[in-house]
Amino acid sequence: MTKISRKTPIITLIKSDLVDKLWSTLVSLKNVEEMEDFAEGLFTYTEIGMLAKRLEIAKMLLSGHAYFEIQDRLKVTNRTITSVQRRLLRNDGFRQIIEKLINE
Repeated sequence: MTKISRKTPIITLIKSDLVDKLWSTLVSLKNVEEMEDFAEGLFTYTEIGMLAKRLEIAKMLLSGHAYFEIQDRLKVTNRTITSVQRRLLRNDGFRQIIEKLINE
């Protein structure tokens, strides 16, 4: 898993101008090709794969798939699935966006 510096508390980083600029940059991207170019420059292929798997885990959970099905299909651990499940339960916005993706 990617690590960040312990010199800056995570909550401070999340609420920082740096993160606001990241969100603004993501929103400014106009299409899939721009997003792909940006992501490949910013993230490693491993990080992109991890994000893609988390997205698929969320979709599978909300579609009613069992943990063992998700583990088998995506080759992820129970811990990763549980982490995504917790985020779905705690973050209404995240859950709503995943539901929207499922219904498209």
